[in-house]
Amino acid sequence: MENQILDTDSGPVEYAVEGTGNSILYFHGTGAANELVFPFEQPLLDSGFQLVVPNRPGYYGTPLLDRRSASACAKLANQLLDGLAIDKVAVIGTSGGGPPASRFATEFPDRTVCLVLQCAQAHRWDNTKWLPKGMGWSLPLFHIRLLRPFMRVYNRVVCTWRRRRTKHFVQAYQDAELDMHELENVQQLIPMLLEASEQCSRKPAGIENDWNIYLGDNWIEPGAIRCPTLVIHDPSDLVVPFAHAEWALRTIDNAEFCSVGAGHLIWIGRDAVRMHDQRITFLRQHFAQSD
Repeated sequence: MENQILDTDSGPVEYAVEGTGNSILYFHGTGAANELVFPFEQPLLDSGFQLVVPNRPGYYGTPLLDRRSASACAKLANQLLDGLAIDKVAVIGTSGGGPPASRFATEFPDRTVCLVLQCAQAHRWDNTKWLPKGMGWSLPLFHIRLLRPFMRVYNRVVCTWRRRRTKHFVQAYQDAELDMHELENVQQLIPMLLEASEQCSRKPAGIENDWNIYLGDNWIEPGAIRCPTLVIHDPSDLVVPFAHAEWALRTIDNAEFCSVGAGHLIWIGRDAVRMHDQRITFLRQHFAQSD
């Protein structure tokens, strides 16, 4: 993966493009930038899609500036597509990439072939049920600006602790009786994820801006998204509770649902192949219909 910089009317955006074929605009999650997308989403590249993955504002080479809302991020991505001369795209939003992906589909419907929400944030944090399991106590802290330094340090400590226990996390998946290919995925992807999360916690502008977005206005409103939508979520996800998927399925007309296991890491485990197959079928179908 090689990142590049494009200057837009809204300021610079760092991005990477890999693959050939129909283009997918991909909004990465919270706590890691676009470097994780390509190894995690290799099946999309192998299936003949092109991934266009900007670093969202505040992440590494894309400065935050005044681009603090999900809509501003969507507008920046639209300008990136203009600069790359890409007309229509499928849009994928993973985890914290759900808000800008949803806003892109809402605000640029003529450019959006379809939308895929993967273990995605779908509702503002106005109740503890929307927060990661066990983190409900922290909701009032996010609203108190003076406590943001504490939240920043807490996040860094947690990310460092997880990275130092990489072998433990890998072993937890190995104990799940995976086949050889699935084990190889675990052994490669989990260390990448934990290392990237720790590095990103040391440059937290994007992470902290995501917190502000979660506390702001809802980015998915009933009837606002009209494109074909696939919602992929594990009902047992501890990081982004299933209530988010339920909200998306209630508010997006005719949205399809793909249930997976493995918690927040939908790319790992026995349901991963089925998830990839259903997603690829969905993408190919709607690209074909858009021709």
